[in-house]
Amino acid sequence: EQLLERKGGWNQLFDVIQRELCARPDDIYLNVRLVALYRSNNRLRDAVLHCQEAEKKIPVDSSLEWCSCVIKTLEDYLESVRDVESDKNSWRAIRKDHLLACSGLVKLTLASRDVRESRGALERYCFNCSVLETKEKLNVASGLQNL
Repeated sequence: EQLLERKGGWNQLFDVIQRELCARPDDIYLNVRLVALYRSNNRLRDAVLHCQEAEKKIPVDSSLEWCSCVIKTLEDYLESVRDVESDKNSWRAIRKDHLLACSGLVKLTLASRDVRESRGALERYCFNCSVLETKEKLNVASGLQNL
């Protein structure tokens, strides 16, 4: 974090994390740090791309910390592109990743046997499913109006 305060520190920290990730691509802590670094610099798209790439090595449901990081990143990104026409094509894929991450969170919290956390994760998953269903209905209705 001291690196971030220096001029060019963001790039130096990025380089350090990238080098470490080359050696340990499945290190959850490093992946969370890189996503946090992208987010700190308002680079949500890069954070999402990293989450998607890291998913090839680290299943989203392998760690509560990683799963929570992915969910928060995807939620923030989806909110930021909500009305942007050019990103509507990738919206579905990212939304799918988000729902999968939410289901992973349900799985992780159920495995921990914490009923309160499990209930919260399940409610979040159900809410996200209903939001997706509503958006799909609106898109269909909008498409019918244009005919």
